[in-house]
Formats: sequence, C-alpha cells, structure tokens
Amino acid sequence: MLQAEQRRAEREEQREIWVAETKEAMSRNPGVIFSQIRRAVSANKYPVDVVDDIASDMMIGLLQGDMPLSEIKASVARYAQEHYRQRGWKKTLSLHAPRFPNGDGIETLGDRLTTDGTFLR
Repeated sequence: MLQAEQRRAEREEQREIWVAETKEAMSRNPGVIFSQIRRAVSANKYPVDVVDDIASDMMIGLLQGDMPLSEIKASVARYAQEHYRQRGWKKTLSLHAPRFPNGDGIETLGDRLTTDGTFLR
C-alpha cells in the first residue's frame, strides 16, 4: 500500500514535466503524436467504433500529464478498460458501430439515423 502511494506521488511530481514534453512534441508536429496513439490502440485489435474514443482519451491524458509520451503503448489497456467501464460495455452502441456486426457493408448505425431520432429500416 505504501509503495503504491509512493509511486503515485512520484508520478504526480512528474506531471508538469510530462505536460511540457507533450506540448513540445505537439508544437513540432501535432499529427504525429495522435497517429502514434492511434496505431498503438489499433494494434490491440479493439473494435473500430471505439479506437478513436480510446485514442482521444489517451491524447487528453497526455495533455493533462497523466502519462509521458514513452508510456503510450503501455497505457492502451488501461485506457481501453476505462473506456468500457465508463460507457457500460454492451449496454450502449456507438453511432460508429457497423450496422451489420458480421462485417457486411460499411454502413454504420449513424448512417441510418434520421433527424427525428428514429432509425431507417
């Protein structure tokens, strides 16, 4: 228990350094960082409708200093777990989810949503 608290305190001390490191990298080429995150998430074979959500959460984590750039790959599982926990896994559907779960076609649920909130058949 004491070691976990000590690790948390050490990481908290690094937060400002990690934020500065991320801002520096983002100022040079912002697209590279997000692409690196997205590749790390995609490599873990998460469903296509959650990859961008997890990657976006990780980008926010980087900008807030929750992790350094060097921990992108190692943090994917933690962010994915948090994503599923917050969204009530299998209780909600993303509008980016494929309409046909077996992969027939590229139509998403959002493509079938009408302006009044009902789905086209």
